[in-house]
Amino acid sequence: MDMNKFALKIFRFDSFRDSKPSYKDYEIRFTGSMSVLMALEYIYEHLDETLAFRRYCCGTSRCNSCLMRANGKKIRACSTLVEEGKTVVVEPIEGYRVIKDLVVDFSDAKDSSLAEEEESA
Repeated sequence: MDMNKFALKIFRFDSFRDSKPSYKDYEIRFTGSMSVLMALEYIYEHLDETLAFRRYCCGTSRCNSCLMRANGKKIRACSTLVEEGKTVVVEPIEGYRVIKDLVVDFSDAKDSSLAEEEESA
């Protein structure tokens, strides 16, 4: 991969249409400091408007709406930065039913379980 780019390998799944998940690769030009959430926004706006993720986010690592996994680790997409020349595998947070792509169903989550997510992300 070109050093002035980075890649996201994103989990794709629509619980209403798909029988199994897949992954799709996106390569993006690296323009400096960019969070995973900003990269997802770029993909949605310029490359693939079918990508589903929680677009609302407080941006201060407090609301937990952007919880997901990057390279197998729990992260907050709003505050986790991508690195030039690297590939990040982006997947939904574990333990919740996937609705579509990176959107999970938090409706059954208890406040305490989200607090645990917050502490470990």
